[in-house]
Amino acid sequence: MRESDRAYVLSTWVESEEEHTALPGGRDRTFDALRAKAGRLLARSRVLVAAPVDDAITVLAWLCIDAHEPVVHYAYTRRAVRRSGLQRDLVRAAGIEGKIRASCRAPKRPDQRVHHDPVLGWMLAVMEPHVREDREAAAHDR
Repeated sequence: MRESDRAYVLSTWVESEEEHTALPGGRDRTFDALRAKAGRLLARSRVLVAAPVDDAITVLAWLCIDAHEPVVHYAYTRRAVRRSGLQRDLVRAAGIEGKIRASCRAPKRPDQRVHHDPVLGWMLAVMEPHVREDREAAAHDR
């Protein structure tokens, strides 16, 4: 992912996930929580992007995978190119083989190759600042 893709990735992630997530406190709190979660998970992940060969600006699909463990945090494909194999290509490019662990909720049509664990994404997003502080403190103590 290029830095110029970041805003598109973040907005499509939050808008897409918001369609099937309802948290206590209404739509605004849900949006804010999803945006914070996605931002934190993006910071600890790598994002692979599919773009047309002749147009490197347009993002057709993307896949966010954790940099520390083989967990897909979210994936998105533009409606016009869904079911074209782009996500399969991104998963292959990410080096994921076999069953996929995902920290996002299952889409409307769940895939049997994916094990969804939505609590994991929230846990990693909430715990990451504390884990980072613990790592920094341990490194300082050495």
